[in-house]
Amino acid sequence: MVDKSISKREYQKKINSLRKSYSKKFNSLYEEYLHVLNDYSKEKMRYIMSKHKKIIIKTIQKIISFFPQEKIKDWRIFLTGSLARNTNLIFSDVDISFIYGDSDIAKKLNLENKISYMISYVLGYKGRDRVHGITNYLPIISNNYLDNIKNNKYSLHF
Repeated sequence: MVDKSISKREYQKKINSLRKSYSKKFNSLYEEYLHVLNDYSKEKMRYIMSKHKKIIIKTIQKIISFFPQEKIKDWRIFLTGSLARNTNLIFSDVDISFIYGDSDIAKKLNLENKISYMISYVLGYKGRDRVHGITNYLPIISNNYLDNIKNNKYSLHF
């Protein structure tokens, strides 16, 4: 169960409904993809890949909405890899980065694993081999600290 305010059954209904919705969209997109392969053009292929990326982003946003906002309010979640560069193929894996300023990494990793599992499940991937989560603990520094740097060399502290 993701949020204690919903039952396991309600959660399963939501996630299964999301999986069916994604599956319908993906199957429709896959049909377009097959037509483009028969009558190939770069523009049509870019359109298909862009549409696929948007479907994945909307799906991830819906998954994240299942979690209580107070648990993930300081998070920033980014697509990386081919989806970020717009070089994805229709069967590309999902590289996702989680960035947050809170230092309690153990609690965050548990939520990251849940989110990654849910993405794998909804997208119909077998196991987690096609969803790659990357954790980044990046403490937020104040502008005062940046103003005090005189030599224009910025150091990264992890």
